[in-house]
Amino acid sequence: MKRRIQGSKIKEMAKKVAFFFANPRLLLCLAIAWMITNGWSYVMLGLGGLLGQEWMLAVAGTYMAMLWFPFTPEKVLTVIIAILLLKWLFPHDTRTLAVLASIKKRVITEAKAAVRKKKRGGNKNLHFQKKGVQETMLIHICELCGYEYRPTLGDPDNGIEENTDFEDLPEDWVCPLCGAGKEDFTEENVEEEDDEEV
Repeated sequence: MKRRIQGSKIKEMAKKVAFFFANPRLLLCLAIAWMITNGWSYVMLGLGGLLGQEWMLAVAGTYMAMLWFPFTPEKVLTVIIAILLLKWLFPHDTRTLAVLASIKKRVITEAKAAVRKKKRGGNKNLHFQKKGVQETMLIHICELCGYEYRPTLGDPDNGIEENTDFEDLPEDWVCPLCGAGKEDFTEENVEEEDDEEV
């Protein structure tokens, strides 16, 4: 049973990664970034051979040999340049940039929750007073891109008003980030805390 669950999680993750990288705009930006970070070495290698310049062959050959190492700085730099190019050339890209924004939002939320939890657990002599009410809210998460539909927010960009339950969404409603249908969403209970430390 455990293996099936792990296998399905791996399949879901592979599906998300494939969806993320199958964006033609991202692939174009990765190709341009690759030419900036690596392409010059191939050009230099060709020119060095053509012009008989051994120093060009040595520099290009050394750099190209380094490219075979799995985690070199140029690979990180290539991805960073590609994302910056994507933001610059395609600022309204809803496929990759929206997923990155969703990931960023999730990481920030989890980091804040971890800090809040550490503050509470770190000193047991402190007492905190909650202002507000702790509620459980049902949200729906897109399995493809991670978009979270929250009924309290709705989807105002697509004409869905606040406080609209997921079940009340039109049948033709799709994920605003990746275009997935309602059947590609899973529901999850989350606790909303509106507390301040005193």
